[in-house]
Amino acid sequence: MKVSFLLNKSPISFDSLQKRWFFYLILLVSVVLVYLPTFSGEFILDDKSFIENNSCIKDNQSFASYFIQEDGATETWEGNIEHTGYYRPLINLTYRIDYMLWGVNAQGFRTSNVIFHILSCLFLYNIILLLVNDRKAALLATVLFALHPVNTESVSWIVARNNILVTLTVLSSLYFFIRGWEKNEVFPIALSVLCFALAVLSKEFGLMILPVFVLYQTMVSKRKGTFLEKMGIYVPYLAVVIIYFILRKNVTTLLLPPFDMNDLLARIYYVPYIILYNLQIILFPRGLHSLIVPYPSSFLEWQPLLSIGAVSLLGIVLWLQRKQRILVFSVLAFLIVIIPVLNVIPTKAVTLISMRWLYLPMAFIMVGVALIIKKVRERREGLAIAVLCAVILYFGVYSHILNRSLWHDEETFFNQEVVNFENYFYADGLAELLFDKKNYNAAEKYYLIKMDTYPRHHEASIHVGYSSLLIGSGRIEEAEFYLDRSRSLKMSQAEKGEWLNNMGVVLTSKGTYEGGIEHFLKALEINPEYAEAYNNLGVALASLGRTDEAVESFKKALTFRPDYREARNNLRVLTGQ
Repeated sequence: MKVSFLLNKSPISFDSLQKRWFFYLILLVSVVLVYLPTFSGEFILDDKSFIENNSCIKDNQSFASYFIQEDGATETWEGNIEHTGYYRPLINLTYRIDYMLWGVNAQGFRTSNVIFHILSCLFLYNIILLLVNDRKAALLATVLFALHPVNTESVSWIVARNNILVTLTVLSSLYFFIRGWEKNEVFPIALSVLCFALAVLSKEFGLMILPVFVLYQTMVSKRKGTFLEKMGIYVPYLAVVIIYFILRKNVTTLLLPPFDMNDLLARIYYVPYIILYNLQIILFPRGLHSLIVPYPSSFLEWQPLLSIGAVSLLGIVLWLQRKQRILVFSVLAFLIVIIPVLNVIPTKAVTLISMRWLYLPMAFIMVGVALIIKKVRERREGLAIAVLCAVILYFGVYSHILNRSLWHDEETFFNQEVVNFENYFYADGLAELLFDKKNYNAAEKYYLIKMDTYPRHHEASIHVGYSSLLIGSGRIEEAEFYLDRSRSLKMSQAEKGEWLNNMGVVLTSKGTYEGGIEHFLKALEINPEYAEAYNNLGVALASLGRTDEAVESFKKALTFRPDYREARNNLRVLTGQ
């Protein structure tokens, strides 16, 4: 099968434009209805550190400064930078634009994610239309993508925006590449190169579109250019790649993430398992949530063996159907763009599978789905439409439920993950919420579950958080034990500040006021707006009779937290006001 849009040389009719805009309207309305709950959602998880408390998006900076920022870089309390290896400058730039439009308003940032999602869907629709040449099939496949429940994580969780942006820019780059290559025009290729540059600046995934271009030229293209023509078109793309890696190396100090060769063969062995798992949640979405998926416990478990057989069978089917070039292109493009998350080069993620990682790969699957829809409609249109409407309804309802009861706010998220799905990776998050509500017994239960289930993950932060609970319930000796236990562990600046504050409270409670004051002051050096540390400092100063200094500390606490009732009460006791 060849690309058929080139055979249509007639000008676009008014009726075709009407149909196209009508289909766009269907997409828009469908997405808005399904994602209605997200428009009232809150900042969750990493949204808070990457957006709500991110000075990079709140402070005025030059445009160029965004290109020398590492995405998610953390600074340890000793002042050393721990590099993440992520170079995605376009993300913070879009957050900055959002901040200028909406302020620190989660609903505004979420609205932008939905807009980017709709734009991605529009480019996907037009790519499918170019390749399959069937408006209804293109629309149905795109609606399946637009409403697919797997995509709710990328759209409703703000910091997963990098997946939407890289998909939007990759699809637009592919669209303009097809137009430019087939018509041998420079301007569409220039647009494609620009979109490619934006793609690699959004996420590393963007690099994978280059082999997809080659695949398109080899398998699908109507134009048979010379070898030099085919290779020559990549010169500007390769220039972008070189510039990208120079910038990346200067900012992150790494060209690639650290690569451990010790268990490389094992990771390659499990690649079919990861591929099949991803295909399963795309084709049969159920029980979706924030997945934490490890490797099987043994090479000889049934899952990896079945996966090897299934992927081998898929290869045989593709070979037998090799004349269906669009279908084969769709599957191979999916396999190409999913390579970065097959864990051959290990990521820092705690899971092998994540819904947000499938946003871009799934777009290429939808090209093959559209072709299948077209062929089935040609034989049994009524049945095909009925089945597809049922699937679309299921996707829409499921996605709406996920947007309302999982990705909406942290309390909803943690309750769903920990209580309903028994995903104890987030047990400490639920514990913190329960602690804030003074439900100490339930909070302690989940802190202990997290420490037992994930003893090495964020060990310092869990110990420090648990010590806060113990202090709040008056168990000072136990709090001191956990603080001493975490003393030598590596901490972020925020974790170290909390550790110093908690140790200051322990010392003050034991009557060692000078030691407590010293710890509070160190905590304030790390975070000068730490209201709790100012309040606790005021208590220690008042205990030593240094009333004037204590009053100033309580006032400082209220400056940064005007609703801080404990600081206001302490101030009232000292001043009689």
